[in-house]
Amino acid sequence: TDSNNYAIDTQRPTATIVVTNDSLNIGATSLVTITFSEAVTGFDLSDLSVANAVLSNLASNDGGKTWTATLTPTAAITDATNLIVLDAGQVNDTAGNVGTGIAISNNYAIDGERPTATISIANPNLTVGQTTTVTFTFSEKVSGFNLDALSVANGSLSNLVTGDGGKTWTATLTPTANLNDPSNFITLDNRLVNDLSGNAGSGYANSNNYAINTVALTGDPLFRVTDPAPPQGAPNPPLQPIVFGRPTGVLGLPIGFPPLFEQRELGAGLPPVGSIFLRNGALAPSYIAQVFGTDRAGDSSASGFLGLGGGDGGVFGSSTLSSLFNRETHGDDSPLKASDNQSIKGPGDPVQGARGMFGAPSLGQQLQQLKDTEQRQVMDLAHALQQVGISEMQA
Repeated sequence: TDSNNYAIDTQRPTATIVVTNDSLNIGATSLVTITFSEAVTGFDLSDLSVANAVLSNLASNDGGKTWTATLTPTAAITDATNLIVLDAGQVNDTAGNVGTGIAISNNYAIDGERPTATISIANPNLTVGQTTTVTFTFSEKVSGFNLDALSVANGSLSNLVTGDGGKTWTATLTPTANLNDPSNFITLDNRLVNDLSGNAGSGYANSNNYAINTVALTGDPLFRVTDPAPPQGAPNPPLQPIVFGRPTGVLGLPIGFPPLFEQRELGAGLPPVGSIFLRNGALAPSYIAQVFGTDRAGDSSASGFLGLGGGDGGVFGSSTLSSLFNRETHGDDSPLKASDNQSIKGPGDPVQGARGMFGAPSLGQQLQQLKDTEQRQVMDLAHALQQVGISEMQA
């Protein structure tokens, strides 16, 4: 008789994996089908290794021989080479045979990034009759790019072409005529450009600034001549000394005199007193001043002298008799020294010698005034003048 039937299963299960959409862009998913050589048990997602993506919704509708899942790529990743791998050693058929080896899916590409662009203008300063090349460089090759995606300020673009399959594009920029504008841009609307995976760009891309001056000059050129401006901070010219000549003009009173350096001429034909001190040399202008000094005793008494100054001592030089007026008041009996060192008794010296210059009326006029006010001082001065050779004075 025949035995009961028995089944023999000595084959290990194998599998194939197919990714339906092998080019995944932003937001895309794909169906993945895992087909075994026979029904299997114990199969789950932990048996699968997925590159740059995740699988979900694993299920079988035929008892375990065919399984499906959903593949979702990782966001913001671009990778052209990706695989799903099954470790068959983790799967058993219904007879308990363990699978062997590995199963690998077909390749799938992931493009999870949007295209971006930069815009460069070769000549940013455009004048009459000039054009320039504009270069558009994308982060990846794009399709559908045309001039409608561009906004051009005060100009127009033409001859848009690519020489590398869509990653780099060039065009010619022609500025608007008869215009002067220093601030201009070319703007690309990235939303109107797609990469080869279908991802649309986002936002806008702006070029570097370019200036336009296409105002044509008409008529003859205008030449304008202006005086040069003085340099800032120029040093002041050095001061130059003023050399005065011999004074000229009409003399005035000793106190209220006309311009300071006028010629002094003494009345009554008397030569300038400078001849007294220059030992008969060339005559030099000399000056007569009346000086008063207040007594230190505080009793409001005063003393005065006729002073002789000038000669060859310079504009403010002093004469031989200047020592009569350079002494402090020591009292009524202090001796006065003349040029020959002889003492002259007098009522006292004024506090400060006379070195200013005054107008010079006649000697007789000055002596008459002194005689009316201070007789004693006139006598002392007459005595001093006699010592240096003057033998006659009008009193």
